[in-house]
Amino acid sequence: MSIKVSKKDIFWGYFAEFFSLASGLITLPLILRLLSPEEIGINYIMLTIGSIVSLFDFGFGSQFGRNVTYVFSGVSSLQKNSVEKKNDLLEINYKLLATMIKTAQFIYRKISFIVLALLLTFGTYYISSITHNFTTVKNLLLIWIIYSSSTFFNIYYTYYMSLLIGKGMIKESRIAVVLSRSTSVIIIFILLYLGFGLIAVAIANLIGPFVSRYLSYRYFFTEDLKSKIDSFIVAKSEIKELFEVIWHNARKIGLISVAASSLTYLTTFIVGSFLSLSDVASFGLMIQITGLICIVSMSLFNSMLPNISYLYLNKDENGFKNKVALSIIVFYIIFFIGAIGLIYIAPYFLETLGSKITLPCRYVLIIFLCFNFFEKNQALFSQILLLENKVPFMKAAIFTGLLATLGVFLVLYLKMGILEVVIVQAIPTLAYSAWKWPLLTFRKFNLSFYDDIILRGVSQLKNIRNY
Repeated sequence: MSIKVSKKDIFWGYFAEFFSLASGLITLPLILRLLSPEEIGINYIMLTIGSIVSLFDFGFGSQFGRNVTYVFSGVSSLQKNSVEKKNDLLEINYKLLATMIKTAQFIYRKISFIVLALLLTFGTYYISSITHNFTTVKNLLLIWIIYSSSTFFNIYYTYYMSLLIGKGMIKESRIAVVLSRSTSVIIIFILLYLGFGLIAVAIANLIGPFVSRYLSYRYFFTEDLKSKIDSFIVAKSEIKELFEVIWHNARKIGLISVAASSLTYLTTFIVGSFLSLSDVASFGLMIQITGLICIVSMSLFNSMLPNISYLYLNKDENGFKNKVALSIIVFYIIFFIGAIGLIYIAPYFLETLGSKITLPCRYVLIIFLCFNFFEKNQALFSQILLLENKVPFMKAAIFTGLLATLGVFLVLYLKMGILEVVIVQAIPTLAYSAWKWPLLTFRKFNLSFYDDIILRGVSQLKNIRNY
């Protein structure tokens, strides 16, 4: 089986990201206008907690996706620290695929129940402590229970998206995202106008995962595929063996995700303990919009990653460099355009809207955007390094995350504000990871920044219509 990226994949990849952005712009004005500052602040805190507990995925999602790509690229067995490259395509090892699916189901079933237990215990205690025993917002305890349930199902069904992307079914995975998000937007729109308040957002987040799961299952498990994998009986010993292989790198990626969260979502969680809910809402709004910019700008790279992996495995150096260059140059262009929009357009949009919440001042936005650009740039090159099935950046990522977290605690303890929070996040990353991993990628994969990224990327961009 050949894994390729078609025009439809690229279209649906961008359409899904732009739709997510557009749907956010549809619901955000309603949220900013119809919810109180306390509800908006609680909403960002709940989103942050949900993002933190999603780290219990611990790298399994990306590992399953990558290994599914290996299987559909003709790799007959999986190793902990290397990749079996093939010049010619082999028959797909359906027994290995069946074992991988069973392993994914087993892992995510365990993870989701652990997360739900933590949310309903420690999470409930935290929300209660910052809201005076759930009195700050009406029906807050019910809202929290619904949101905890939605997080449970989001994690439980995570592996479906890994299967689709790993197989190269980019278009299908994005269609599932669009229809799931559409359902959530419609529910939020109706319930907010009916006066349900913050509970509208919680209900929408609960229903969305079921739409995505239904569509993902229909797309991936075709009758032909089910007939091939259902013929195999997977023993518990085989699940355990494959788990050990996947866990070898998943635990490293998971630790990196935990460290990275301290630079984004965990920071909001900490800020919520020191600053007012209005400041939390302003900080969260900046993170949310910047996050949308990052998602859209990285969309092409994420869509092409299965194809990039396939080309690398089959030693197609020219095709590999072409796809890497195109996806990186598109990231640069879209991020720059989005940054200009956030700095110069978003504040006037919020003012015209009559929002109760404003963005931080312009120089804070500029510093935060610069930090995010270099952080995401190194993250893309780190994904390329992972094609060797090795994780050389684990220790550095953990150390960077710890420094950033300690820095945030320190500046807030000293009664400083959002500007200082942003600066102490940026310093550890810019000092090492921002240049180290791109440079290592250039050396290991024989890449030149000017010739193979800039010039080749511009050339590929001019020929984008041929994809």
